Amino acid sequence: MNTRKRTAENPNQWAKELHRLLLALKDLLPHKASTSSDPTTHKTITEAKAINEEIFVLLQEIQHKINEPQLSAHESELLREINKGFTLDFWNRYHELQKKRRDETLTDEEQAELLQCSDRIENANVERVRHIVKLAELQNVPLPTLVEQL
Repeated sequence: MNTRKRTAENPNQWAKELHRLLLALKDLLPHKASTSSDPTTHKTITEAKAINEEIFVLLQEIQHKINEPQLSAHESELLREINKGFTLDFWNRYHELQKKRRDETLTDEEQAELLQCSDRIENANVERVRHIVKLAELQNVPLPTLVEQL
């Protein structure tokens, strides 16, 4: 049995080796399992094939994760800021105030509150754009490309 040490330093190579081993396992399974007359053998082979398929799905997920770009702490923080949003209560109140404005039933206090909400949204969008620009610079990608990826 091969007991080579696998480290996280080269996870892509580890995934390739695992893939090779799984292909070998698949080749070991009889190709005509469905014609076997022994129900126990047939059940075992069917279960082995199901497990093998689950392993392949898991391997694909691992390979996808390995191929994802690793972000620095600063880039991760920028993404958190870009994706930061307002609470559901905030949006419900904002839409309620907008409806009252359209219905022309907005009080002076509600008008002031609606303006504050609009200012908060506008300021958040300005900050979001600043963070997107900074992230594009850090990743050395054109701004439209990054916006499309987000």
